[in-house]
Amino acid sequence: MPYPAYTKMTRQDALAIRAYLMTVEPVGEKVESNQLPFPLSIRFNMIFWNGLNFSSGPFEADPSKSAEWNRGHYLVDALGHTDDALRHWREAQRLNPKHVRLLQLIEELPHLFRTITVDNGTEFHGYEEIERATGVRFYFATPYHSWERGTNENTNGLIRQYLPKGLSMKNLTQSRCEEIAAILNHRPRKRLGFFTPLEQLHDLGLL
Repeated sequence: MPYPAYTKMTRQDALAIRAYLMTVEPVGEKVESNQLPFPLSIRFNMIFWNGLNFSSGPFEADPSKSAEWNRGHYLVDALGHTDDALRHWREAQRLNPKHVRLLQLIEELPHLFRTITVDNGTEFHGYEEIERATGVRFYFATPYHSWERGTNENTNGLIRQYLPKGLSMKNLTQSRCEEIAAILNHRPRKRLGFFTPLEQLHDLGLL
């Protein structure tokens, strides 16, 4: 309370909280209608509270302050302003970052995900949470049967053209990763009839 404070959160934090909430077992409980009479019910009063105290829009950092100060301001003004948001955000920080990112991708592009085939790495041990949260089914390839993940292995080979094996990842930036992804997404593929992946997705009405 008040709920409008949620608008101050970054999209990344909002999706992380949603990812956490989707891992929690749902509880079936009937929501009773509000029976409190005015002025005990504050719902009507919230209209005036918002008008006097709430400024719409996402959190904006103060350029005259340090990064640490702005981080603290964000935690107080966006997350700490709503106790339940801060509590759920803390729980979200305990999730595997890869799981959170995957949940975010499925949330943003649900029509692109029906099943996911992965290897047997430990990073996928929490797959049941993702299945329960999204309905997307996971399949695990047989150990040492890389051909069971053909598209994955083919894409790895394409990425290796830009990031050769043995290359240090120490100075690899997110912008460079996004640049490589953009190049590959605009690169014609034989298996797609020499259309690019983006062209294929557009033709199928998926983007």
